[in-house]
Amino acid sequence: MTTNTITHSLLANQQSRQWGGCGHWSDWAGALFSVAFSIFIFTRSPLFSILLLPAIAHDILVAVSFLARHRSKKRFSTWYARGVAYGATYVIPIFMIFAQTWYPHWLARTRNTSLTALGGGLWLFGSVFGLWAVWSLRRSFSFEPQARELVISGPYTIARHPIYLSYVFQCTGILLAHLTIAFSLIYAVWFALMFIRARFEEHILLATFPAYETYRHHVGMFGPVLLRKLV
Repeated sequence: MTTNTITHSLLANQQSRQWGGCGHWSDWAGALFSVAFSIFIFTRSPLFSILLLPAIAHDILVAVSFLARHRSKKRFSTWYARGVAYGATYVIPIFMIFAQTWYPHWLARTRNTSLTALGGGLWLFGSVFGLWAVWSLRRSFSFEPQARELVISGPYTIARHPIYLSYVFQCTGILLAHLTIAFSLIYAVWFALMFIRARFEEHILLATFPAYETYRHHVGMFGPVLLRKLV
C-alpha cells in the first residue's frame, strides 16, 4: 500500500448530519462534556482549580466554539488519533485529581522559592496567551484532528500551535511549583501526546490547505525558533 493510499484512507471528508442547523450531535456532546468536566474539577479539586482555571476557561470557550464552529472539511477518522487528542487534553487534569485524592505527595509543593516564582510567572503568561489563542481560533476549534478554516493571524504568527504553546507554559509552571517524579513522568507523557497530536493536525492541514506548506516554513511549530525544524 502506497503512502498516498494510506493518507487517503486516514483522511475522510466530513459529511456529518446536522440537527436543524444547530450543529452535529457530537458538537453538543463536546460542549456538554467541556462544561461538565469544568464543574467536576471545581467540585473534586478546589485546591488545584485555581491553577486549572485558565484551562477551565479554555473549556468554556471550547464549549461555545463547538456550537458555532464551521463544518470540518477533512478529519482523521482513526480511534488512535482521537485517543491521542483526548489524552493530551485531559491526562494532566485527571492526574491532578487522582493524585490529590489518593497520593497527595505526588503533588508536593516545591521548596525552592525561585522555582515556584518562575512557575507562577510561566503559568500566568501561558494563561493570558492561551485565552488569546483560543479566541483567535474559536470557530475552527476541534478536539480531534480536523481541518475547518486556516487561521494564520494573531497568535498564529508566533507559533503554528499557539494553544499548545500556552499549555506548555501553563503546565511547566504547575510542574515547577510541584516538582515531583510522578508529576514529571506525567508531564513527559502529556508532552509526547501533545506533539503527536500536533503532527496529526499538521498532516491534515497540509492535505486540505496548500497554503499551509508555505506558512509552516515561516512559523515554528511552538514558536519562532523552538522546534521550528520539526514538521
